[in-house]
Amino acid sequence: MSMEDHLSEIRLSAYKFDAPEKLPEKEMQKILSDYSDLKREKILYAERYSKLVGRKNLLFLGISGSVSYEPAEPDDVDIFIISRNSSLWLLLTRCFVLRRLYGFRDICLSLILDERSAYEMYSKGLSSLRKQDALKVIPLVGSGYYSDLLSHTLGDGISGKIEAASSSERAGALVRFLDMIAFIFVSPVIYIKSLRTSSIDRKDGKGTGGFATILSRGFFYFDSEKYHAISRNMEQDRND
Repeated sequence: MSMEDHLSEIRLSAYKFDAPEKLPEKEMQKILSDYSDLKREKILYAERYSKLVGRKNLLFLGISGSVSYEPAEPDDVDIFIISRNSSLWLLLTRCFVLRRLYGFRDICLSLILDERSAYEMYSKGLSSLRKQDALKVIPLVGSGYYSDLLSHTLGDGISGKIEAASSSERAGALVRFLDMIAFIFVSPVIYIKSLRTSSIDRKDGKGTGGFATILSRGFFYFDSEKYHAISRNMEQDRND
């Protein structure tokens, strides 16, 4: 599939999920009819969660990982989020609290970037595997923004507004202060819990086989050992 076709799919997702009003259930089922029952179920599950999260400080929310391909029954739903600058930890705290309060146990907040970090990550270029995964992401909120971000990654030079926003938009002083407080108090809790989960994965030989938790004021993500191995193998296959 060409880049233009990929971007057309993403823009179509804006109609599917990012419309200002919720589509009737029959129409939603018709739109999702090309997916397997399990994939459709997991997408709708993530959509319900995204509606709880709301739009405050949020630029983009989508589904990544196995569900964006073809999931198995036990797979978590990996969520990819891009926040406005200087508000990532306020948004992430809200996401974790809502996940726990409403029992969305199968939601995994695996990749969270502010818009500056997203621009930097995508402007540096992606590995073959990351580019493939990026094209598979299913947007639930902010599909137009993500389409522009992908366009920048794939080199057609139409993402000027992303670069401008990343360099110029800045949250107010109160939001920046509250975000710093959230980072100071929430990030250690998440980090310790992630270490425990990774240790269990290694002992049981399940899941990713262990992962590192990478975080700062502008990003939060799980760095899987298994993912790196797959990426290396893919690059090697390309070079052979």
